[in-house]
Amino acid sequence: MNTGPRASGRAGWLLLRLAFRTGVARAMLVLVLAAVAGAATAAIGLGLKLLVDGAAAGSASRMLTAVGVLVGLVTVNGLIVVGTTQVRFTIEQRVELLVDQDILRTCASLPGLEHVEDPAVLDRMDLLRGDRPMIASAWGAIVENLRAIVRLVVIIVLLVSVNPWLLFLCVLAVPSLWASTAGERRSRRAEEATAESERLARSLFTLVTNAATAKEARVYGTNGLLADRHQTVLSGLWRVRQRADTWSYVVRYGAQVLFVLGSLGAGALALVDAAAGRASAGDVALVMTLSGQLDGAVGGAVRLSDWLRRALRGASRYVWLTDYAAAATVPARPDAEPHPGRPGELVLDRVSFSYPGASTPTLRNVSVRVPVGATVAIVGDNGAGKTTLVKLLCGFYRPSAGWIVMDGVDLSRVPVEEWRLRLSACFQDFARFEFPLQETVGVGHLPQVADAAAVTAALARADALDIPAGLADGLSTQLGRTFDGAELSGGQWQKTALARASMRTAPELLILDEPTASLDPATESALIDGYTRAASGPVTTVLVSHRLNAVGMADLIVVLDRGEVVETGTHDALIAAGGRYADLYELQARRYR
Repeated sequence: MNTGPRASGRAGWLLLRLAFRTGVARAMLVLVLAAVAGAATAAIGLGLKLLVDGAAAGSASRMLTAVGVLVGLVTVNGLIVVGTTQVRFTIEQRVELLVDQDILRTCASLPGLEHVEDPAVLDRMDLLRGDRPMIASAWGAIVENLRAIVRLVVIIVLLVSVNPWLLFLCVLAVPSLWASTAGERRSRRAEEATAESERLARSLFTLVTNAATAKEARVYGTNGLLADRHQTVLSGLWRVRQRADTWSYVVRYGAQVLFVLGSLGAGALALVDAAAGRASAGDVALVMTLSGQLDGAVGGAVRLSDWLRRALRGASRYVWLTDYAAAATVPARPDAEPHPGRPGELVLDRVSFSYPGASTPTLRNVSVRVPVGATVAIVGDNGAGKTTLVKLLCGFYRPSAGWIVMDGVDLSRVPVEEWRLRLSACFQDFARFEFPLQETVGVGHLPQVADAAAVTAALARADALDIPAGLADGLSTQLGRTFDGAELSGGQWQKTALARASMRTAPELLILDEPTASLDPATESALIDGYTRAASGPVTTVLVSHRLNAVGMADLIVVLDRGEVVETGTHDALIAAGGRYADLYELQARRYR
């Protein structure tokens, strides 16, 4: 991740822009009042100087004036702090909402799956999720840093007015600031280096506590093993981070000791000047007061700069996400040449694909031609590349080489959002949307999500009318235990996914990736056959299944092996050929004899 000056500048501008999006007048008011409060805090030392000088001169009027100044400064500072605190918190709360909305929209706009499948991207996304509260609180960091800067400037001006040599006391604050920056940089590197370990620890924690894994964890007695592994991973993670934190503490402590020695020297210099008649008693009081204030101001500035840097670090990850989304949004290629294909045909022309960072391709030179309205079955062993091919057809990835053509048009020329409106799909790892049943199914075609008749028809096509019939509130029943809803069986959840995929009654392409793994073979075959019959127009169907008895009705069967097409043909032709498909079919057929 780029953390140079340009990236930091973009991150800072982002933080300002987020705050001003909540209200320009409100944000400007808080900034101005913060500067006034910073100046008022530092000027309290000036009020003490006037009071001491008035007392030394025996002047009641000067003392009263000094008291008035002190009361005014303290009152102004207190009123500003009380008055702006709630306004600042309101800004931060609204920024938090904006950040969550922007991140969700940005992630939702990503056309592919790299952000949920690429480990390097997952690490950065995980860090960004953890940074969200820090980004939200960034306005507080900006306001408090402005207050601290104004306070420091006023302190420096007042010190130099007593003796220019006291400027060196301010110079001694530089090591503290350097130590803070260096410590934060080392902590950031440690955090990024252990991001994967933190993700692993969180995953192990979820495995032990998640209901989805509870049964197997107890049957196999793995909870203890997982807990021990979680502790090992977390201990290693914290050792790395603790070393960075310890180094930072030692460096900061040394810088602070140096500054304390400088403060003692400043006090001694003020006393010498007073003894020589070059300074008043009030000046000595001013120097002593400001030295203490400067110590607190520098320490506060160090902490506040850490706060701001952490916010900038989070914002830089936010900027990275927007850049990543812009780069990941694959534009259409209007200049690409169309490739062969008759109207309505699906053509895969020498398609190859490698996942990011992979040393070997997952698909190699895959060429298939599927007539309009036909059903093509993709079969093969685990790891043959079947699901990867489905991801390419859905536009989750672009082919590394070759073309996918539909209806005579190279899909790289079609915006991915437009293409997905022309297809429907049911995946092996289908989503369990814990919504009311009508929405769980209806989101398969958003324009009809509120149409109970359309949802009921989709459930009928998926042979799933028994689901609403068995629920207390029918289509209105909340699903899932997370929100105290009705829990479905695995097969029923799968039927909701099948119904969702049938909400679009006229897709050009229907993709069924192991869509009926939780159903019996007879139901699987009937459902797949019913899909194409129920469609309002010709639908090209791509079926991925391990059950070869369910693919015999396909117009074309494609056998993949290690990412390559090794056989194509009808069921009867492939059985007669006695090749790979025939061997796989015979192995499965033995189970039913």
